Amino acid sequence: MCTGPKQIEIPPSYAFADFNNDGLDDFFCIKEDAVWVSLNRGGNPPKFESIGQVIGGFDGLKATDVRIADIDGDGRVDFCLVKSAGEIACSRNGGWADKPQWQGFSTVKGIRGTVFNTAQPDKAGIVLADLNGDFRSDVMYIGDHGQVSTWVNNRGSGSGIVPKWRSAGQTHAGQAVTGIQDSIKFGRIYGSNRLDYIFLKEEKDRFDVVVWQNQGAGGTKLKADGNYYCDMRGTGSDDYVWIYQDGHGAEINVNNHSPPAWGHNTKIELKVPGPRNGIHLADWTGDGRCDVIVQNKATGHLTVYKNQYDKGADSISFDSGTSVATDCNQGWGVGIFDLGMRFHDIDGDGRADALCIEKNGRITGWLNKANGLENVGQIKDRANIRFADVEASGRADLLHVDKYTGAVDDFTNNGHKAQGGSSFSLTKRGMLYNPIESLSPEGASKVAKVVEASSEMVDSEVGSSTSSDVLETTSSMLDSVSFRRDASSFIRYKAALLGYNHRRSGANVTNTSKLAILAPRN
Repeated sequence: MCTGPKQIEIPPSYAFADFNNDGLDDFFCIKEDAVWVSLNRGGNPPKFESIGQVIGGFDGLKATDVRIADIDGDGRVDFCLVKSAGEIACSRNGGWADKPQWQGFSTVKGIRGTVFNTAQPDKAGIVLADLNGDFRSDVMYIGDHGQVSTWVNNRGSGSGIVPKWRSAGQTHAGQAVTGIQDSIKFGRIYGSNRLDYIFLKEEKDRFDVVVWQNQGAGGTKLKADGNYYCDMRGTGSDDYVWIYQDGHGAEINVNNHSPPAWGHNTKIELKVPGPRNGIHLADWTGDGRCDVIVQNKATGHLTVYKNQYDKGADSISFDSGTSVATDCNQGWGVGIFDLGMRFHDIDGDGRADALCIEKNGRITGWLNKANGLENVGQIKDRANIRFADVEASGRADLLHVDKYTGAVDDFTNNGHKAQGGSSFSLTKRGMLYNPIESLSPEGASKVAKVVEASSEMVDSEVGSSTSSDVLETTSSMLDSVSFRRDASSFIRYKAALLGYNHRRSGANVTNTSKLAILAPRN
């Protein structure tokens, strides 16, 4: 039972939020100096299973200073303390399944580090909740007459995974009466992912619940969310493709091997079902050009739209789509990098293979053969797993990215050889790329400018003119500075700007001194 001193009133003596990323809100009992959790096991009515205390010690603060919120947008709520009227410190819930593992946001060991520090009139009005429906909790301050100021939570550009907070100003005007700070709530009344504004209006013998529907939009994406890099023309070099969130269109900037310049004359016609999380670019047919693969989230069934590039007309179009069945039901998570399926050539035959990544990191796969898919079973925190051919073998190697520093550990792909319960043989080479901390102060300053340019916020989707301008700006600023936009972009950037494909013999790499995007560790 969730009990505590009588003076602790709602909020926050209890909370409902997703503790284990299963899509169901769990029950949090916030006592003095401890938080207990009961997991929602589903059903109608739902059944709850207590797992006991999950965190303790409030550093001298009170239960009323605790906030339960998803700061990094990974689907697992984190533990936060309002240390003062404006300073919020949090520990990240980095566990998997039902077990938490408390981490920091600036570094893995930096537990309860500051993630937000903007002065507010008081502690009591500070609320952490996902106002815009992007699965990242925003900071709101509720004033005395119900007015609300909001800071939108976006992926950060500094070290670690501390968010960048963008002030949205006053988002709710409030009421004509005062003394109602505690009477303003937020909840999903109308069934969207956005939170609606609720006023518990006290009458003589009742409370009236007055609701304002959240009909807002924007603030949920960064420009870089639509970035894809793949060889669309069969040149052996990755082009830069920008795809809209709903898949209704795309823009292309072709790789002409003259960084920071990109070609803008090639036309592309693309219209596939969204959302963008289920859209992949990879060479499915083995003709050297990347096709579009759309994944069904629930079933793992694929629709492959084959690339029909016309070199004479310099235009890219796609056929009507071919269905391909897999039984990968991992779908995708709430973060843009938490993808349950990836497509890379792991056997070196030139065709992208289908990889299914479970939440515990287990990988199973289907080899894409000329006569159909071959289920090869098990191969080897999936959000930090990437694939790229860094060994020049023609086979995609497995990379693990440190989300705090960008350092990369490489597992060399030795091919389709059964080994220890896995269908593919992998050899660990250790850290292949230096972490971002190795930058000089001058280099760090350049990177900060690059990241700021490439992560500019937009409230609506944008096309190639804006996206390409950003890319050209960032490329021209790189020189020989190590670069990390986030825990995946640097790998794609490196492949795109180097301008060659390891699978193709005789590839020419020129001017490499200016393209040291990430310096290999000796």
